[in-house]
Amino acid sequence: MKKGQVSIFILVGVFFVAALVLFGWLSANNNLTVEPKDCVVAADCVPSECCDSDLCVPKSEAPDCSGVICQLGCENYKDNSTGCDDPFSGVGKGSCNCTAEGKCMPVLH
Repeated sequence: MKKGQVSIFILVGVFFVAALVLFGWLSANNNLTVEPKDCVVAADCVPSECCDSDLCVPKSEAPDCSGVICQLGCENYKDNSTGCDDPFSGVGKGSCNCTAEGKCMPVLH
């Protein structure tokens, strides 16, 4: 082989390897997944249970509380509150909030 042919062969080989690396990098980046947000504002979140809940979920996952009666001092999820007011412990009910990451979280008052 002549020097010119060897140079062209090397350049084609380098180009081929670079193309494979670029293809692999682009394929890896296409598989990135973005986790969907549960909420944007606090109103997008509700307690996870009808009465005395300590967790919050997106409204789309809200429990069906029609016909549910909570014990005295406990609030139904419809007003976005969690937990029960306990007059003996001084612990009040909480509420649901949306974090900066778009997750529903309880907030105790």
